[in-house]
Amino acid sequence: MLTSAAEPLLCVDHLESGYGKIRVLHGVELTVSAGEIVALLGPNGAGKTTLLRALSGLLPVSAGVVRFGGRDMRLTDVTTGTPAALASTGQQKALLIGVILAHAALIASTRGFAPLLLLDEPAVHLDAERRRALWDVLMSLPAQTVVTGTDADTFLPLADHAEALATGDGGLHPDGRFLRPETDTAPVAPRR
Repeated sequence: MLTSAAEPLLCVDHLESGYGKIRVLHGVELTVSAGEIVALLGPNGAGKTTLLRALSGLLPVSAGVVRFGGRDMRLTDVTTGTPAALASTGQQKALLIGVILAHAALIASTRGFAPLLLLDEPAVHLDAERRRALWDVLMSLPAQTVVTGTDADTFLPLADHAEALATGDGGLHPDGRFLRPETDTAPVAPRR
């Protein structure tokens, strides 16, 4: 177990996790103090990513305790109390997007502007209520955002706030359902 003179912020005690019946982590113990950097080293398949996924709640923990600042660190859906590792695909997607958007809002409050958000298929697996919440947050953030999707109708709630470009034929082409009069332009030509 790694220790430091400072009070540890991250405490991992006898952590066990893996994939189905395959146990990858067996009683892992780790402490990380404020400002400390820990490098997890090892070949592919040695458990580095498994440990990070277990710490974040994206992988079930079969035994052990993970605490950060004295609190359980694993992501949990606050509306249902379901840990991320046991949540549905839609709940996991909503949790991940929530973390990304909260981080963007934090950066915006610190720097005065939000980072560029590149969200690949953010609406997939989200129910209508979660999609509405996502669109509301995206429209309220002072961020530049590029989202992708296959079903243009899913993005129609953004029609008055966003430009939509269809991909194909090596270029980008405006989708007329999304264009506001002041953004009505010719298709963006592919670079040659």
